[in-house]
Amino acid sequence: MTEQQKRVVVELCQRRKKRVLAKKNADAQTHDQSQPGHQEDLFKSDT
Repeated sequence: MTEQQKRVVVELCQRRKKRVLAKKNADAQTHDQSQPGHQEDLFKSDT
């Protein structure tokens, strides 16, 4: 891969991470946070 391609991939990964984090935060606000393992499950299903 060229340097530019690497940068694009990194950029996409970071954007996706931000989106996932934003979704997680939104979920955390709408769901009861006492659900054990809820966020780990979200994280696993996303990878």
